[in-house]
Order: sequence, then structure tokens, then C-alpha cells
Amino acid sequence: MSLFYAKELSNFVEKNLENIKNIFNIKFPITIVYKDVKTYFGSCYFRRKQINFATKLCKYDPIYIMSVIYHEMDHFYYPNHSTKFYALLEQKFPNYKKIHKNLKKITYNDLY
Repeated sequence: MSLFYAKELSNFVEKNLENIKNIFNIKFPITIVYKDVKTYFGSCYFRRKQINFATKLCKYDPIYIMSVIYHEMDHFYYPNHSTKFYALLEQKFPNYKKIHKNLKKITYNDLY
């Protein structure tokens, strides 16, 4: 089932990634990795120019997936969760804090 989720999420991310890179003015290639993890939605390794996404994200509404993509892209500017990080994130993705707060409230109680 994880391969199905990875493929679905990959389709969504690939459709939106270039536009988001342009919004952040990111010119370098980024490696995207999809992992079957339960502890996070995304992680960024800015030195490696790599973003990892949890395959479980494909179960969520697109606005939540977009919020995670924007969050991880912001790490190429600010590797930590500083005030500047969130200021830029809110500028690029208005209402991020509210959307992220709602995302953290969602739970899926299934086996996949």
C-alpha cells in the first residue's frame, strides 16, 4: 500500500513543485524522497538539497499537502524554525499557522 501512496503523492508534488520553487526563487534541483514514516510529514536536508515526504500525506486534503511542501521549501532559506522562517512562510503561504494547526489535529486510525 505504501507504494500506492508514494505514487499518488509523487504525482501531486511533481505537478506543483516547479511553481513553488519559482515562488521561493529556488533555481537548483531538489531531490524528493517518499518514505513510509509515521513521525513527521516532511523533512528537509538543505545541504543535500533533498526533501523527504511521508507517504501518508497523500491521504490529506491538498491544502495540507501544499502547506508541508511550502514548509520544507522554506528550510532552504532558514534551516531552523526561527521567527524569520515563519515570517517568510506566512508571506509565501498565507494562513499557514492556522492550516498547520488543523493538520496536526487530524488523525487516521487505519492500518496503512
